[in-house]
Amino acid sequence: MCRRRGESMNLAWKEIQKSKGRYGVIVLVLMATMYLVFFTMSLSLGLRHQAGSKLMSAPMETYILSQGSNGNIARSTMSSDYGEKILSALGDPEAFILGVRLSSVENLTRETEADVVDITYFSIPPGETAMNPTLVEGRFPEGPNEVLASEHIVNDGIQLGDDLQDDRVNTRFKVVGLTKKETHSYNPIIYTLPEKYIDTSFWGQVTGYAEVQAVVTELSPEEINDEVRALNVDIHHKDTIIQNLPGLLAQTASFILLIIAMYIISATIIGMFFYIINMDKREEFGLLKAFGASDKMLTKMVIRQVLMVAVISVVLSVTLILLTSVLLPSIVPFYFVPEYILGGSIAFVLIALLGSLASLRTIRNVDPAEIMGGTH
Repeated sequence: MCRRRGESMNLAWKEIQKSKGRYGVIVLVLMATMYLVFFTMSLSLGLRHQAGSKLMSAPMETYILSQGSNGNIARSTMSSDYGEKILSALGDPEAFILGVRLSSVENLTRETEADVVDITYFSIPPGETAMNPTLVEGRFPEGPNEVLASEHIVNDGIQLGDDLQDDRVNTRFKVVGLTKKETHSYNPIIYTLPEKYIDTSFWGQVTGYAEVQAVVTELSPEEINDEVRALNVDIHHKDTIIQNLPGLLAQTASFILLIIAMYIISATIIGMFFYIINMDKREEFGLLKAFGASDKMLTKMVIRQVLMVAVISVVLSVTLILLTSVLLPSIVPFYFVPEYILGGSIAFVLIALLGSLASLRTIRNVDPAEIMGGTH
């Protein structure tokens, strides 16, 4: 058995060496296709990460939004007093009120490439909370006019110590610390104290009360008590909040369809390639059968050729995608996840094998007597 396996492996390798040009072309085509699959996959993950990396990395399980927000945190609006009422009913000392608002700021300290920079305000209470940002440079705010900004904002020309102004509501603040690269709705995050968050909306400036978006807790949705549910609120798991971020669902679906299409193209290419090659080798298969080679051995030979071609293509494409992840500038939303690349590689090899099944019929249909008769 081992001997037969070795024979089919040797035949497969010798055939590839014999027709290096043919197999080289198919390897290059499949490598390019798989590179596009991996690139699209990493780009999709990168964009998804930019859409809501802050919410994704936070351990908070449940978001309590205003009624009718349909799981969209941007649509949720409640007064800070109502948020306090929810907190009191919830009874979780680790829960807190979260404010999230999209806006744009102008750099008063230095000129930037764009006149204004799109940002997302996050209002998180001082002290230890599960969503506290990780400081990488500078210090934490000590007053209401000081803020933290995620490192992504450096790509927009804003640096530590810069003075910023939100012209929409005519409020100013200074960046005193930079946090690790986290984003929301594709924008860098500016973390404010609750008292400064009041000034980021006209409503807050007029009334002195903040419009906040959610109460967040590490409790699961099932653990939320009836007292909270009676307050006319929407209760959602974190995954629902992330899924409902504007544009994320449509973007993810588009990338998934594109990746599926490229896998289908790969299967079609490898199926057609081996079908044509096997048709060209009908006489060779007939002679091998006449000299005692079985259909099973010849089938194994072709399957091993497909495996070799697929594995070589995957190794080359993974090498290229690793180089790409190193060379691409940080501004490109490219997120390399080894688990996804490994899963994609295994899927490609399996799809390549499935795509080659049609070509295996040509081996079984070869009649050695007919071939031998045609050679005389």
